[in-house]
Amino acid sequence: MRGASKPLISPQDRQWINLFLVAMRAERGLAANTILAYERDLISAATALPKTQPLITATASDLRHILKIWAADLTAKSVARKLSALRQFMSFLVGEGQRPDDPTQHLDAPKQQKSLPKSLEEADILQLLSCAQDDDSTDGVRLIAMLELLYGAGFRVSELLQLQAHVFQRRNDHLTIRGKGGKDRVVMITPAAQQAVDRWLEQRDQNGETLASKFLFPDPKNPD
Repeated sequence: MRGASKPLISPQDRQWINLFLVAMRAERGLAANTILAYERDLISAATALPKTQPLITATASDLRHILKIWAADLTAKSVARKLSALRQFMSFLVGEGQRPDDPTQHLDAPKQQKSLPKSLEEADILQLLSCAQDDDSTDGVRLIAMLELLYGAGFRVSELLQLQAHVFQRRNDHLTIRGKGGKDRVVMITPAAQQAVDRWLEQRDQNGETLASKFLFPDPKNPD
């Protein structure tokens, strides 16, 4: 049984793509899978053009046409990867004197959507707190105190790590802390959070190393 035939591209494109791949393998020592990916991307670009238009002489307008075709079926991340292969190929052609300019210099990379931060649902938070409450070890008591402050009182992680123990020993129902951008904000301390912190302070005060630290949740490796 014969293998699948290769996509039809011009002899010139095939010649220069092969030379490019050989150069990438020799100069950069790229893995075989990376070389194959370059080859697939460049053949995809060449076959997206009319048969009378070789990839090696493509203009910026031609390449925008290719990007438009790719964008219709691929993610922005995949298109950006293929465009990277095109940029390197065109730079190679310029370096070899095959063409006077690099048309990819006039192309913009596709904008990739920023993934939104994921937040836990209330049921997930309650389950997390429930699991932590079942652990009576020092680590478990510490964890439940941290969770109550994070999710019950609304502290950020960076703020949590900077909390000092003496603040909670005064048993305030709220704290004024320095947040992002150097702005002060008021954080309410729930009874559950205060109770969890009190329990943690009892455990903490039994440990000479952590007791010596000013922080509520000192780093065990660096309690100062």
